[in-house]
Amino acid sequence: GQGSRDEPMWYPFLAPESSTVAGIVVNISAAAASACNGVVAIYSDNNGVPYQKLGSDAIFDAESAGQVEQTSVGSIDLVRGDQYWIGFTRSAAVSFTWMTTGGANLPWFGPTENLSSAWYILWIPSGSNNTLPATVTATDLAPRGYYRISVGINQ
Repeated sequence: GQGSRDEPMWYPFLAPESSTVAGIVVNISAAAASACNGVVAIYSDNNGVPYQKLGSDAIFDAESAGQVEQTSVGSIDLVRGDQYWIGFTRSAAVSFTWMTTGGANLPWFGPTENLSSAWYILWIPSGSNNTLPATVTATDLAPRGYYRISVGINQ
């Protein structure tokens, strides 16, 4: 698992088929000790970086551990072969642990400044804590060595 952070983060995925998203699934492997939500959204792609939020945030109560689906995600249509982005953050500075995927087996965003750097996600390092913006400004993004959370997309 990976501990939660305040900064919004994104990683890309390719839609395996054209479909309408009915729900987003995550697994919180260690719950928060006080009120906090995990926040996940799907973004469009613009020249290889996340751009506009599609639908609405999927909000997950991080005070409860386990796998959960959020079906209140608005209208999101995915097109087979197109690149999209998973955005994620937490609603408050309260620690919990997301289930992650891939670890060191994930492809890196590269090239990096040296061979020991592992850039798995893009993030906004400051100025947008605890929220997922409606539109991402590409120049605000920076690469980060942080694991990707496991996210399921139901149709």
